[in-house]
Formats: sequence, structure tokens, C-alpha cells
Amino acid sequence: MNEKHLHFFSAIAEFGSFSAAAAVLGLDQPSLSRYIRQLEDDIGAKLFHRTGRGVRLTETGEEFLGIAQRYLKDTDTLRHKVDDGRNDLRGSISLGVIQFLGEAFVPDCLLKYAEMRPNMTVQVTGGGSGIIQEMLLSGRIDVGLLYDAGLSGDLVAEQVFMDRLVLYGSVELARRRGFDGQSELSLPQLSGVPIIAQTRQHGLRRAIEHAARRAGVGLNVVFEVDSLVTARALARRQGGFAVVPFGSVCGDIDRPDVFMPWIGEPRIEVTFSIATARNRKIERGALELVSLIRNDIRDFAKSIDALSERR
Repeated sequence: MNEKHLHFFSAIAEFGSFSAAAAVLGLDQPSLSRYIRQLEDDIGAKLFHRTGRGVRLTETGEEFLGIAQRYLKDTDTLRHKVDDGRNDLRGSISLGVIQFLGEAFVPDCLLKYAEMRPNMTVQVTGGGSGIIQEMLLSGRIDVGLLYDAGLSGDLVAEQVFMDRLVLYGSVELARRRGFDGQSELSLPQLSGVPIIAQTRQHGLRRAIEHAARRAGVGLNVVFEVDSLVTARALARRQGGFAVVPFGSVCGDIDRPDVFMPWIGEPRIEVTFSIATARNRKIERGALELVSLIRNDIRDFAKSIDALSERR
């Protein structure tokens, strides 16, 4: 048993299937299964129940997951504490981040990083995935946190978070469309519905259009708005329905004037990645920030999942 086994086990528990975890970890599924069998042999107990739709933790697996996560977190903390050069690292890091995560997740990471590296400066740029990708490729930023759809092969990208899409709009407009009371809408039901979407260089727009093409649905895009703040406000004012990640609007789940059904048939999920330029050396400070984002985003994802269960 080693840290790698624990990391793989935690990933499978998080994503609920070997195939999804293997894709995120960059492994083939047989190799991942072999690691878990080794771990189960070391423990002497099964950790997962295999089902037709994925896996779920056994009672032993539930208990072991808490132990594994605490160990991984404590190990990472210890690595930072034993770093003798903690206060000697100086310089700056440039980070590009999409608005959703820039609002909801990144601020806490920046505060933690500032405590860990008080002499480092982090420069943060917000924007759509297309803009962030261009900045990475041109060397204007060191690290990007963006949608995974359509990334250049000149980037090294690690998938770190998945979120499901919802339709976001006013209850009144939903009533007029005959949608009121529905908790999920299929893509075909959105044919002809006024949609507030992102510009075409945005990763979320690419993901939405890809799903619509596969379903044979034409989208009626009436506004192209990259700013989630503006898109949400426009949707609440009955300017159309915004297609957005649940995590970007989960704070509005109790608003009586907001209509927020899942998009299903097909269910659409978007993936977020940490990316760097393949031909550019990443300095130590940036690597540490990437590690912090990678570890903390798991807790952020769990908080989103907990809110989705309330719907």
C-alpha cells in the first residue's frame, strides 16, 4: 500500500466508476483495477460493490475513505511544513481562471497560498476559456483553470472537476413556456427556446453545441454573453434561459423567482482542467499553486454535490 493506491482509491470513490476515474487520472481501466485489487489484498477486504452503473463503497470502503483522505491531506500539509525554503521563495505567478471558479473556488485557494508563500505574488486574470488558452500559449500566464472542451494539443491539461449543466431562468418565463414544475428538461425540449449562451470561443459554448449536435437539436441563441453575472441577471429578467454549470448558480436554489431544472436526455456534464503550456517550464511556486488547487477542488466538488441533492 502506498500513496498512489490511496490517491487512485479516492478518485474512484469520488467519480463513482472506474472508467471515469481512469479518464481523469490518465490511466487505462485494467491498470486502475489492478491497483485497487492490490489495495484490497493489502487491507483484506473489498472496498467497492460493482454495479451495472458504476461502483459504490462497501462499509469497509466508507470507513477507509475517511482514513485515506486524511492521510493524503496530512501528507501534503507535511510536505509544505518541512520545506526549509518556505519563506525564501519570491517572485510572481500568473493565473488565468474562468469566471465561475474565479468567484466560487479560487479566492479560498489564493488565501491559503498567500499564507503558505507570503513572499510570492499571484496575478489573476479572468476570462473565457478561449482567452485563457490563448494567454497560456502566448506565455502571458503560467497556469490556467478552464473548461476542458477543445483544448489545444500544445497544452498539458489535467481534469480536476466535473459539473452538470442546468437551464437557468425566471419562473414566469418557464410558466409561459409550459416548463413550470419540471425538474429536468431534455435537449429536444429546448428546440426553439430562447437561449443565453457564451461566445463561440468559450469552452462551455463548445460543450453545449457538441451535445446539441449529437442530439440533433438546433439551439435558438438570442444573446451571447460570456459574463455569468450578466447572463444570470438577463435570464432572471426573462431575456431567455442561460445554460450554465449547476455550481455557478447553486446559491440560487432557494430563490422563488428562479427556475433551474437539470438538462437531461442526454445528461450534459462539463469538465474543468488545470492547464499549462507544454513548451514552457513551470517554476516551483506555480507547481505548488497547482497542487493546492488540485487538492482543494475535491472539497469544493463535494459541496456542490451536497447542494444538488437538495433539489
